[in-house]
Amino acid sequence: MKTPSSFSILLLSIIFVACPFLGCDDGGSKGTADFDADGILDSEDNCPELANADQLDGDQDGEGDACDVDDDGDGILDTHDNCPLVANFDQRNTDGEEDGGDACDDDDDNDGVLDDSDNCPVDANPDQLNTDGEEDGGDACDDDQDGDSIPDEDDNCPVDANPDQLNTDLDEAGDACDDDDDDDGVPDDSDNCPLVANPDQLDTDLDQAGDACDDDRDGDLIPDEDDNCPVDANPDQLDTDLDQAGDACDDDDDNDGVPDDSDNCPLVENPDQLNTDGLPDGGDACDLDDDEDGALDDLDNCPLIANPDQLNTDGLSDGGDACDLDDDEDGVPDSGDLCPLHAGTSVEYAQFSVNYTNLGTFTASSLYDSVAGITVTGSNTINVLNLNGLGIVGGISNSTIDGTEWIDFEFDHPSASTQFHVPSAGNNDGDELAGEATIEIFDALDVSLGTLALQGVGTRDLDALFPGITMIQRVRITADVDNHRIGSFTVRPAVCR
Repeated sequence: MKTPSSFSILLLSIIFVACPFLGCDDGGSKGTADFDADGILDSEDNCPELANADQLDGDQDGEGDACDVDDDGDGILDTHDNCPLVANFDQRNTDGEEDGGDACDDDDDNDGVLDDSDNCPVDANPDQLNTDGEEDGGDACDDDQDGDSIPDEDDNCPVDANPDQLNTDLDEAGDACDDDDDDDGVPDDSDNCPLVANPDQLDTDLDQAGDACDDDRDGDLIPDEDDNCPVDANPDQLDTDLDQAGDACDDDDDNDGVPDDSDNCPLVENPDQLNTDGLPDGGDACDLDDDEDGALDDLDNCPLIANPDQLNTDGLSDGGDACDLDDDEDGVPDSGDLCPLHAGTSVEYAQFSVNYTNLGTFTASSLYDSVAGITVTGSNTINVLNLNGLGIVGGISNSTIDGTEWIDFEFDHPSASTQFHVPSAGNNDGDELAGEATIEIFDALDVSLGTLALQGVGTRDLDALFPGITMIQRVRITADVDNHRIGSFTVRPAVCR
């Protein structure tokens, strides 16, 4: 029972004194008394001693709230009850505010969102975030925020649904919420292999898929596992030496031991690197014209010796004259054949001399004596000086052969006996030797037969100077600083009949 107030006591005293004059019975035993004068007869009044015309009785215990010290009947006196009109035995007050316990507080968590529209009424979440959009509550009170059936406490991405819990880099954050899934230091949104670690971001074919996760790194449409050059595009898969490394990535395509960058035939095996013509058009193994004579090797009767005329005296398939050791096929090798181009012919010898001291004085690019069959050429214009013989224009003197000048004598027919005469010579180098020069002789194929150093004046007998040499076709005389002149030349040519 609530303790009567001073007003209630005063009211009861007045009624007690006035009752005899008002015709009250003793204690209202006749059922007509209204002690608290609230218009409700005491016999029906749930608080007969306290006026409560509304007869409110929250806990329906027959005792009106006005005189009930526990209006909600929850065992907690109203004076201590945080919800005196709403039963709440636990007295729970989530927000700890003085606005009442949860049972009577329309915003239990005090987050500014009323409980009847709050997706987490007892967990403050003014943003009302609800990741999974389910009716199981907002994130603040949902133990599976992303709705992937993995409890948040066990979920490696609690707010990003990932029922597979995939975690590529095993770093506590699943791929679904990890901005660097492969933990290579490159964020996924700019990583060309987001699930394969590749900090270098190498992308050989520039297809935006890094090599680390690209099964065709060179973009040649051949999968790397089948590609003989996985990082060098080669859709043709050419492998010249069949070593399982394609030419595109093999530094020795023909496997001849010579690196491609220095191999004169990188695709044709040629360890000897033979290059007959010496040109940068490839070694013989891959050059279509090895001797660069204009005749392709497969049609050239001397593919390794230049012979643009393709002369083939014997007409046989043993090679053109330039490379045939017996041009006339008479059984006598050209080197010992007095008539290498005339099989079965007879040889006649006749001696001829040309005196160059009595021809007068003049210059010419060349001289030819048809009787002796001798042609004269030189390193420069020939100077013919009456009574002195032949010299070369230029050098130390215009009338002598000097310095490094040379003069050639070529015969129409090989000569079996050859001499020339030096009428005069000078000493230009001060070594007490005059007319120092070098003589070189050649055979019918213009192959050098030997050289010899001479000096002084007089007749030079080449048969004696070059013993064993029987036939000479050309003679070259080159000055060695000193000067000299050629007065005459004598030959004994072999004429084939």
